[in-house]
Amino acid sequence: MALYEHEATVTCRYAFPIDMLRYDGCYPRREEDSHRIEASIRGEYEEPFEVEIAKRSPEKGTSWAYARWESRGCTVKHIETRKLEG
Repeated sequence: MALYEHEATVTCRYAFPIDMLRYDGCYPRREEDSHRIEASIRGEYEEPFEVEIAKRSPEKGTSWAYARWESRGCTVKHIETRKLEG
């Protein structure tokens, strides 16, 4: 079975909604993104700020919970989907 990785950029106006990582089944793309999330939760951010996230799926197309992200002060822009080797 093929596996795909989907990447997106999240732009937030408030502290990063950490519960959305679980809800959308995603994770911070890089260590730098994890640090931005942590800083936003501590209130150390300038608005708006961006975080890159990713998730894996057996489906080529994926659906981000756009409306749910927006209800938490964030917008999601899907940037790339690629097939993982293996």
